[in-house]
Amino acid sequence: MPPTEPSVPISTRIVAASTAASEALGTLKAPLDRARAVSSEATGQALRASADRARDFAESGRDALVRWAPRLFAALFLVGIAAAAVVYGPPLLKTLTERTRSAPAATAPAATPHRTTGGLKIESTPPGARILVDGTDRGNTPIELDDLAPGKHVVVLESNVGTVQRTVTVTAGLVAEVNESIFAGFLTIYSPFEVSITEGVRAFRADDRGEIMLPAGHHELKLSNRALGFEETRSVDLTPGQRLTLSVTPPQSTISVTATEAAEVWLDNFKLGDTPLTDAPAALGTHDLVVRRAAGGERRFTITVTVKPFSMFVDFSRGT
Repeated sequence: MPPTEPSVPISTRIVAASTAASEALGTLKAPLDRARAVSSEATGQALRASADRARDFAESGRDALVRWAPRLFAALFLVGIAAAAVVYGPPLLKTLTERTRSAPAATAPAATPHRTTGGLKIESTPPGARILVDGTDRGNTPIELDDLAPGKHVVVLESNVGTVQRTVTVTAGLVAEVNESIFAGFLTIYSPFEVSITEGVRAFRADDRGEIMLPAGHHELKLSNRALGFEETRSVDLTPGQRLTLSVTPPQSTISVTATEAAEVWLDNFKLGDTPLTDAPAALGTHDLVVRRAAGGERRFTITVTVKPFSMFVDFSRGT
């Protein structure tokens, strides 16, 4: 029989096995630690790479979404319109067609005519003046006319205190204005002799200041002196409140003097010449005439020179 090995208690075997296992684990710890460190580093790098790829993908997706979103929305909108047209188009078209057939034809609004005339607003102080536009009676102030052709128009305002005339330009579509004060003016006449002043059948007399009150406007005044045979017509345009002066310069007449003897002829202390004197100029009016003969003695006369030539014969053979 083979020799029998001595019996080892079970507890001893367990302790020995545990010791051997501990030694084996101690031998493997360092390699395991190194493997774990390498695995952790590789895992971190892999995770970071995955995160970078995910971020790049997200950014590229966002850019693509920004570029294509409007086109996508537009395409969806057009698709929606097309779908609505397919579904609702035929019934709506039918309804509109029936309404168009049943509805009466619409009448186009009449075009507003272009105004070819202009307006004129006329006022006066005092009111009530008669209005003449281009010689046509258009009523009394105040008034507004709207039928005047574009261009220049002559407006005359007549009242018992005067007449005013104005030229107004009228523009198509616009309203021109005339506003005039009508009251009397004053005229002073200077003349070397007395004259009467008339206009038609109306006579004017100067006041103590030598002024004549006339209605404003245009006047044709007749100045006359019957004794002198003088008559003259003067045109006067008087504005309201104006003080106007008018000087009368009558034409000269002539004097002719003859005598029975040679003599000198004096008019208002001014020697006109010697007899026979023919057509010496003299102003109209009353004058002192002296005829002095060479032998001595003289004859004195008060004469009136008119528009007709004046002539005189002096006979010295007779007494004074």
